[in-house]
Amino acid sequence: MANLTYTEFLEELERRLESLSVDDFKNIFLKKARKVHPDLRCEFLAQFNKSGMEDSSRLNCDAIMAELAAFIQRLEDGDYCSGWEWDPVYQEEREWGDESWAREMDRFFLLAREMLFLGETKQAEEVYSQLFSALELGREPGHLPGDPECTNMLDVDMDEHLALFCRAIYFNSPPEKRAERLFQTINEYDDFDRGLSLKEIMGAQDKRLPDFHRFLLDWLELLKDQPQSFVSSLIREAVFLQGGVNAVADLARQNPEEYPLAYLDWIAALDPDDTEGICQVAREGLAKIPRDYAVRAQVADVLAKLGGRLRDDQLQLEGCRERFISHPTLEHLVDLYLSALAVDSFEEICELAADRIRELEQAERPYSNNHERKTSSVAGDVAAHVFLLGGRYEEAVSRCEEKSSLGWSYSTNPKPVVLVFLLKLLAGRAEHTRFVEKFWERTVRVSDAYLQKYTSVMETIQEKIPISGEQEEFFLNWCIGQVKERADAIVSNKYRSSYDKAAEILVALAEVLTAKGRGGISLIEEYHLKFQRYNAFRKELRRAAAELGFVNKRK
Repeated sequence: MANLTYTEFLEELERRLESLSVDDFKNIFLKKARKVHPDLRCEFLAQFNKSGMEDSSRLNCDAIMAELAAFIQRLEDGDYCSGWEWDPVYQEEREWGDESWAREMDRFFLLAREMLFLGETKQAEEVYSQLFSALELGREPGHLPGDPECTNMLDVDMDEHLALFCRAIYFNSPPEKRAERLFQTINEYDDFDRGLSLKEIMGAQDKRLPDFHRFLLDWLELLKDQPQSFVSSLIREAVFLQGGVNAVADLARQNPEEYPLAYLDWIAALDPDDTEGICQVAREGLAKIPRDYAVRAQVADVLAKLGGRLRDDQLQLEGCRERFISHPTLEHLVDLYLSALAVDSFEEICELAADRIRELEQAERPYSNNHERKTSSVAGDVAAHVFLLGGRYEEAVSRCEEKSSLGWSYSTNPKPVVLVFLLKLLAGRAEHTRFVEKFWERTVRVSDAYLQKYTSVMETIQEKIPISGEQEEFFLNWCIGQVKERADAIVSNKYRSSYDKAAEILVALAEVLTAKGRGGISLIEEYHLKFQRYNAFRKELRRAAAELGFVNKRK
């Protein structure tokens, strides 16, 4: 179950409690009691005294404020810090010292929450304001030791407490100032949350926000004057809260270029079992949202997943096709090709994918800081996969011309993808391909699940489009040239940190040559002699080769 707001949690708890009998309650608490630590048993029992079930007494707010002031003064004075040193765990320098400040701050956050729940809204706002300002001290050395991201030190849920802070501000502000003050707070403390929503603010407490209808009108009016890239989600949410499904549907239809994600809001508001309605809205979104918007793929994803759930291969292909068109990633490509194979339309889809790649490579890509309007693009390695998985090996090879034999960590260079694909293709079902597989897993950067899917497509295409003996000879010679060129570039330029990569790619090629009866050992010997003065490289080469029994480690 997804994270629940406080209100949703209480509603769900009440629903479940209504179905329980007295014996059910006894069994639940007896099971919990068996797990209580011996030191906490008295505290656990105290919950069942009548006094423990009554409402909490009023807090001594003045005392809490005095304690908080003293705590913040200690933070500002650097009392918790002992030095600034390198941390091998975080791989960066950080503050060292007494990390108990985090537990103290957790306590004050919980006290602020209790204040708000007891109706002490002004004091709660003041405590929250001071706590969030204190966390800003983590941006400079000398105050908050521990994790460089100081909020990671806290146990409390920062999103929920920021929502509670906003509730306190809402209650304490005059109606005409609520929208402005709330927006200022969300904007000021946006580093502390994942993108606060009105739903989270409304649901952080089981108490209605007064005059909420008027607030929504002021809220929308204020948001319209803000940069759309920052407030789009807030506007879409407010429109839905104000007018429901019909309002968000109108927003989507009237502004598909400005608010394309409104189609997802619309779909989310529909009954999950209304598959016909979901398909209709998703298809309308795909028709209206510009195909070069990357977010359009999220609408297409709805169709792809729905097709999978309904076992409707054509619907799944439709979703996968449009998803790849708007956001061509390797995962989307693999899903697209698998869907095409399922309905026997692989050649058509291969042509479509290739055309889309060429189209994107030639198109100008305007910059936008608005993620909803970010345009489609394709990385060089993904483009290579399109042609390789489609059986168009020659075109994939031709795309490697004039590409560097260095800098293979970047997705713009298709060479490593094409090389490892062809090595794996040439190795076939040879038994000893450990380094080919290692190179493969390092280069095809997807999850294990997608790696299996990829391999499935690859094997199917190899059966459908087998390579000839002449092609095999050409590809093998090309691979030999590329591997030697890369090894030479790494070692000759003394890139010591990459000597292991040069050695392992040579051994991977040697595995393939051995499988083809072309003498893999001679390749290892050639490079062992070629770089006699590069002892560090020779050591790496001996290590890699010895793992497969090509040479003796002590040689």
